[in-house]
Amino acid sequence: MIIPPIAYAVTFALFGPPLHFDTGSRGGPSDSFGPPPQIAVARIVPILVSLISLGIGIRQGLCFQSGAKSMSAIKNYRRGLMRN
Repeated sequence: MIIPPIAYAVTFALFGPPLHFDTGSRGGPSDSFGPPPQIAVARIVPILVSLISLGIGIRQGLCFQSGAKSMSAIKNYRRGLMRN
């Protein structure tokens, strides 16, 4: 639930406020067709933030899994010491 606000914050920090379009030098619409380049690039930012957070989550899961394995090994070792 924290990914969308982070994505919006990063997008606004990089590209400025939304809906701030260049109207051209003549005061009318610009001659180019399609969205401004800032909007085209800003579409990528939420995807990148999501992929980065997914990568961090996978890494944390792997670290937790290896830590759980080592804790299980330590627990079994202590049980062996208590039996002797």
